[in-house]
Amino acid sequence: MPKRPVQTHYRIIARVYDRIWADYLHQTTGVLSALAAIGSHERVLDLACGSGLFAARILDRNPEQRLLGVDLSHAMLALADRRTRHARHSAFVAADATHLPCATGTFDVVVCASALHYVDKPSAMLYEMRRVLRPGGRLVILDWCNDYQPVRLLDALLRRIDPAHARCYTAAELRRLLTATGFMKIDTARYRFGRTWGVMLARANR
Repeated sequence: MPKRPVQTHYRIIARVYDRIWADYLHQTTGVLSALAAIGSHERVLDLACGSGLFAARILDRNPEQRLLGVDLSHAMLALADRRTRHARHSAFVAADATHLPCATGTFDVVVCASALHYVDKPSAMLYEMRRVLRPGGRLVILDWCNDYQPVRLLDALLRRIDPAHARCYTAAELRRLLTATGFMKIDTARYRFGRTWGVMLARANR
């Protein structure tokens, strides 16, 4: 992941991020929560947690949930920490997705939303996600989907003008990446967000 461009980008937009992306965040966190189906005693890693909206959704439901949020942006992590102060067993730390400060087999669930398109080496990130999952644990990913023409057009533009953007993937490409990094029981799906935008979902087991 290109650390400095991502950190710079989110330091600039942190204060307005939730307002700019309000509708998108509301819909995608709901979809992600339903797909993850997190149990009350499960240990959760929210990778690229951003401002903590997904974490807050989980922790509002169960303040005792054990959850770690990881992100590159200190500005976004500060928002996430403030949003979830009521939770006793949550923490938020700055780290790269390819070098997580977590022991092998720590988590029951790893969730990652809208971050894959920032990653230069997705296989390295997926291997690290797999490492920190317990055997049988599950990974849930949501990201922009290059199967949709508006996403393809924006992907092409961002690859030219945005140093923080790496590339978007199709659902089939994501499935191949998950298979190649050792995940099993892989399910993928796509859905339209609004009239034109599209995202993909994947759920897989270690």
